[in-house]
Amino acid sequence: MGKNSNLILIFDLDGTIFRTKETILPAIKDLLRDLDYDEDVDELVGSLIGEKTSTFCKKLKPKEMEMDRFIERLWEKEKEFIDNEGTLYEGIRDILDESKANGIKMVLCSNANRDYIEYVLDKFGIKDHFILILSGLDFDKKSVAVKNISERHDESTAVLIGDRAIDRNAAEENNIPFIAALYGYGKEEIEDCYFTVKGPKEVLGHINRLETFSSIENDLDALDDDKINTIGVNGIDNSGKSVFARSLSEYLKARGYGSKVISIDDFHNPSEIRRKGENPVDAYYENAFDTGRLIDEILETISKNQEVHKELENLNLKKDIYDLNGEYHIDKSDIVIIEGVLLYKEPLEKYIDYKIYLDINYETMIKRARERDDKRFDENVVKRYKEKYIPIQKRYIEKDKPKFKSDIIIDNNDFDKPIVIKNRG
Repeated sequence: MGKNSNLILIFDLDGTIFRTKETILPAIKDLLRDLDYDEDVDELVGSLIGEKTSTFCKKLKPKEMEMDRFIERLWEKEKEFIDNEGTLYEGIRDILDESKANGIKMVLCSNANRDYIEYVLDKFGIKDHFILILSGLDFDKKSVAVKNISERHDESTAVLIGDRAIDRNAAEENNIPFIAALYGYGKEEIEDCYFTVKGPKEVLGHINRLETFSSIENDLDALDDDKINTIGVNGIDNSGKSVFARSLSEYLKARGYGSKVISIDDFHNPSEIRRKGENPVDAYYENAFDTGRLIDEILETISKNQEVHKELENLNLKKDIYDLNGEYHIDKSDIVIIEGVLLYKEPLEKYIDYKIYLDINYETMIKRARERDDKRFDENVVKRYKEKYIPIQKRYIEKDKPKFKSDIIIDNNDFDKPIVIKNRG
């Protein structure tokens, strides 16, 4: 992240920043006891966190009690519990501090009432982190509030962080990425989202990656809108190409683009062809992939702005036979992301409109191999990396100059802190 960030973060409060249930539940129980009600409301309260205050109280107040009086008494109880029992989620303050220090604008958008929101923010000294605070009285629907924020800051890419389906829907309706806080109160509503976090400490990694994707999206404006564009994601082994490509694709979908991912690994040659050469390095560099098949079956077609809808039999590397079914459906509105090693060689590179290179060092390459397959990783594997895979990549880098050809180079030694070290222009 840089001082001139192109992100604006929209935070939910309850279940995302503040542990609401720890204060609202005992406050409700205390009030109901005062009113001679002794009902089990634990599950109901949990299901209502995130709703507007009026909706929340309507479901919980005794029928004979006036709404205004119930809200007033509950608020007095809740303030006591916020003062004595209230806590932020662990790690949230670090996210807010670091984001503010790095020039990222932040907005607080909650269905709760303003008195409650400001009381919590003041209590924990985080009110000044937000350039705007919106309460449930400021909007009818959260999606409308998010739309207004996005339009007001249209020079920035908005990202919504929340824990309920209402947050997810607000993001989807406005074509912005959503970070799903599974640690909050609506896990079952949002656990199928792509950008998920089990704890607040994971949020910063997503923020950093989304900022990188936003930079890439800005570069895409220079591409031809009248054709199917292709993006390459390249780097040495274990540089994070597959995860980066999938994540970028999900980001683009969230932003309203069509996006498909193709892995060059699906176009491996059989072992008989892969082994042709004077030594393993030459053999792999020259013959690892059937790039001609990838070009003939898919890339040549989309380069003519024609759609692709076909099934191909792909090689099963373990069995060394063609028994894997690959389905390729590419529409004219899609951006196609191609990921893999050795991408920016002729003749393949001319079919890639925008080139990304994920840069890591060879120590990180071996370290990740060890972490990925610790049980089978031994010195023989280290030897294979040093005698085969590293020399292959060195030859590729020296001969084909993928970094020089790339529109953007990203230091990806730390997955959670990708650093753009070169971009277009």
